[in-house]
This record gives sequence, C-alpha cells and structure tokens, in this order.
Amino acid sequence: SLKHSLVADLHADMKKTVECVDELIDFLTSDAPQATSRQEVIIAAQAWPFGISEEGKQWARDNGCPVETVDWCVDWLTSRYPWPIQTDPIASWQRRLKSLADEKDLHIALKKYCDFMHQTEKFRSDIDESASQLDSHIQHQIEAAREN
Repeated sequence: SLKHSLVADLHADMKKTVECVDELIDFLTSDAPQATSRQEVIIAAQAWPFGISEEGKQWARDNGCPVETVDWCVDWLTSRYPWPIQTDPIASWQRRLKSLADEKDLHIALKKYCDFMHQTEKFRSDIDESASQLDSHIQHQIEAAREN
C-alpha cells in the first residue's frame, strides 16, 4: 500500500542520513591528526563555523572573550557556548528513527521525518563540512608525501 511504502521510504532515507552522520563522526575521530573523541568532534564541528561568523564573534565579545586569534577564540567558545548539540546525537536519532518506523499515521510519520530533517540540518551540514576539511587535509598530506 501507499501508506506502508511512504513510511518505509521515509524510514529508509532517515536511516541512511543517521548512518552517514555516524560514519562521518567515526571518520573525524579515527582519522584526525590528533586523538579526538566523538564529543570533541561534535563540539568542534559546530564551533568552527560559529566562531568565524559575525554572530559568533559578537557572542564572544559580549561574553568576555579576550580575542587574540580565530583559533584562540574558537577554543574559548568551545568550552563556553551553549551548543545546540552537546552530546553524541546518534542514539537519540536512532530512537527517532524507530519511532518513525512504528508510526501508523501517515501525516504524523511525514511530520516526524520533516521535523528530523529540519532540526538536524545545520548540525549535519557542520559535520559534513568538518569531514570535507579533514579529507582535504589528508589528501594534501598524501600529495606532500609523494613529492618528497
């Protein structure tokens, strides 16, 4: 039935999204130049784009950051800013995924899916950007090693 296939399709897409972010977080923890925990990856992924934004710079000024360099300011923000995602979100995302799979009402299923995609969009983008930057760094290191 359409009802079953729509929920199944939404569930499959959301499952793929959750697994992709989980894999990116794993990549960022295992392939970073220095040992990094999932918790550190989650905060750093949000801290960098925020720390270089006008909003982030303003929040830092308003809250007493003795700004020296961008790196220093981002480090300062990392431990002080109330990040939207504070801890590894994957377990709670998996609970939301199960809730979607168990949903019988098509409208509620669609709302659960759309809410998830909308609410996690910024964080998913931040994690994706962090992974792209790490991948670029690794490729640069490989090229440099080849030249030597």
